[in-house]
Amino acid sequence: MLVRAWRTVVRLPEVFASVGAVMGLALVAGCGGERFALSPGADVAEQAVAAVDEVMYQTFDGEGLTLVRDAWTAVVGDCMHAQGFDPDAGPSTRISGDFERAAAAAVHDWWGVSEPQFAQQYGYRPVPEDLFVDVEEIPGTPEPPGYFDAFYGSDSDPQSDGGCTGKADDALYAGGPAHEQVVEIQRKVTAEVESAARTGQRVAEVSLRWSECMGEDGYAYVDPHAAFGDFATFAQGGGYAYVTPTAEPQEFRVATADATCKERVGFWDAVADAERAAKVRVMDTMRMEIELVISAHRRAVENAASVLASLGSEEG
Repeated sequence: MLVRAWRTVVRLPEVFASVGAVMGLALVAGCGGERFALSPGADVAEQAVAAVDEVMYQTFDGEGLTLVRDAWTAVVGDCMHAQGFDPDAGPSTRISGDFERAAAAAVHDWWGVSEPQFAQQYGYRPVPEDLFVDVEEIPGTPEPPGYFDAFYGSDSDPQSDGGCTGKADDALYAGGPAHEQVVEIQRKVTAEVESAARTGQRVAEVSLRWSECMGEDGYAYVDPHAAFGDFATFAQGGGYAYVTPTAEPQEFRVATADATCKERVGFWDAVADAERAAKVRVMDTMRMEIELVISAHRRAVENAASVLASLGSEEG
């Protein structure tokens, strides 16, 4: 399982759950002690957006990602072997395809459907993942008793401290903020950006135009979230559940009108602009936290290089 862990979402530590984007802020081994700062000679807004993106999506540059991934895998594997377990036990999932296209077609957690063609077919329901992404289930030998406790730690044993994955996280984040603190800042920054973008003037203006467009089709909604909310209930902490088990005719009609009006008024461009502006503001209001995470990323890459060198010398 471990060798394939980087190709499956369910087996990853949360800090590496999103690794697709490559930011302009490179993580260079050996610069872990430097303090992050925006360069005055470059586009400060672009740098701010890139910095906030790095925190929100927990991204690394290409070389940094490879080092961190390999070190995390090596530490977990070494730890599992030391306890008598095969780290490759159990099934895993290989995912490939057009992830960018899949993301564009997905139902937005707040604003609902994106494209009329999918609204006509699925209403506000998720677009089937196999339209753009191939998911291959890879069988493995059954995990023996105690395997998951060793891998993830045991809830009944406070001393397990996250198991082998916790040990790997500790090794990568040694000398800086803990992995848990990095993830908590990520959640906080993401929540601030999303909240600021939703309530901004740019989104309010485009929502008014969208509402007028929907009115022409006989629907009275103040914004797309309200339309989506007729067919899904939203939890306070995030996420949603559908009102009916399957989409009914009214849902298809509203969803199609919703997505069509979004295209007519340029709704998604306005949302993107609002999110960008929100990131610039959040960079100003949460600068210390953002600097802390970026410094932790740089230190993680530095630590990863040291971990791989150390494990390599032990094997030699």
